[in-house]
Amino acid sequence: MNHPSVDPVPYIGVQYVDIDEFQQLGDQVSQEFAKVIAGNETVDQALQKAQALATDVGSKHK
Repeated sequence: MNHPSVDPVPYIGVQYVDIDEFQQLGDQVSQEFAKVIAGNETVDQALQKAQALATDVGSKHK
């Protein structure tokens, strides 16, 4: 897809990941950053947890 949006953007294509857990991973990462916004976790903690979650999902699809 050469023009993926109405406004010009510096990339081509669209986001699509053919991994069943992709939606769940997005939800889990969002929950971590909600904790940051609520003041219950630091950004660094959320990033570390998000990376661990993504690594876990990724390791199942090598």
